[in-house]
Amino acid sequence: MQYLGPFLILVWFIMTTMIYMSTKTKRRKFSYKSLFFGSLAWEKNSRNWLLILGLFLLVSLNSITDTFVFLILLGCYIIVLAGSGLLLHRGNHHQHIQALFFSIFLIGLACYPLLSNLR
Repeated sequence: MQYLGPFLILVWFIMTTMIYMSTKTKRRKFSYKSLFFGSLAWEKNSRNWLLILGLFLLVSLNSITDTFVFLILLGCYIIVLAGSGLLLHRGNHHQHIQALFFSIFLIGLACYPLLSNLR
């Protein structure tokens, strides 16, 4: 049962990656909000419910270390998406730079408790 949360989040990552790959390379109206959470209202989008259920199961059934590792993986995933968006000139480059800074902040936020436990 403890593997169900990470599995659902992995399915969400795969669905997001497929949506990202299906967008046109030179589309100027690219948005991370619509990529991660869809264009429908949040309660009508099945991807959002998949993510909410996966996060709930991850936090409630697994250790806190697993949650921090998930945050580090999410930060790395956003770095890859933002880097490829910059290289492919997809959308506005300012939003990709903001996503890079957010992901670096997220990785630092998740690494701090993990590294402080090593002492």
